[in-house]
Amino acid sequence: MRISEASVLEIYLKNLGNSRRRWSELNRQVSSGKKLQRPSDGPVGSARVVRIRDEMSTINQYLRNISNARTRLGTAGEALNSMRNSINMVAERAAYGLTGTISQENRIAIANDIRGALEGIVQTARMTVDGKYIFSGTAIQTDPLAEDSGTFTYQGNESPLKVEIGRNMEIQVSVVGSETFIKPGTDLVNAVSTLADQLEAGDLDGARVTLENIQNAALLIDATRFRVTEGLRRAEETQKLHNDRLFQLTSEISNLEDLSLIHI
Repeated sequence: MRISEASVLEIYLKNLGNSRRRWSELNRQVSSGKKLQRPSDGPVGSARVVRIRDEMSTINQYLRNISNARTRLGTAGEALNSMRNSINMVAERAAYGLTGTISQENRIAIANDIRGALEGIVQTARMTVDGKYIFSGTAIQTDPLAEDSGTFTYQGNESPLKVEIGRNMEIQVSVVGSETFIKPGTDLVNAVSTLADQLEAGDLDGARVTLENIQNAALLIDATRFRVTEGLRRAEETQKLHNDRLFQLTSEISNLEDLSLIHI
């Protein structure tokens, strides 16, 4: 069967058009270094790239949450350490004030020292991160302590603030003050205030009972410090896992998108 010149010309022009399109595609890939620029470039690979980018976006949000959690927990840990140091100082000064070998004048001076420590404890209890209180539970805009005639009350709520740091994984990033330093029965803040008043008044028996309450309150501080430390450990471990996963995903997306000139 003889092929007409018109048919030959048509086939030639079609092949020429295909060659030009292929050449244009290769130029585009070489100039960008990417073999997947549009979904049509590789539907299966492009779909996988979309899923990877979605997962990376989610992980990056978790990492931002972890960064915030580490900042808040770090501040809480520092605050609790400061409170514990203040308690130690109060206990040492009070023990000295309860000895029978010093004058009442000296006890009054010790009482004033203890009031100075109380001011530090209250200031620490009101610490914030980015203007948000860390000892008020989820009531982060509320000052955890209110004072009326020398008596302190808790104003936050009983719900700890939590953030999501992974799939089905949350971490507590605030402390409930009523469970830590102003809990009924082991009320650190008011006990320190009462201890100063008792020493100043020479009420040594009452001061001994109050000092015991303060030492019990210190155990609550220690328990909360442990929880904060554990929270920081979990945040750091999870952050490492997320960073490792991001590295894997970045490598995978690079393999899917980057152009290998060997295969051109």
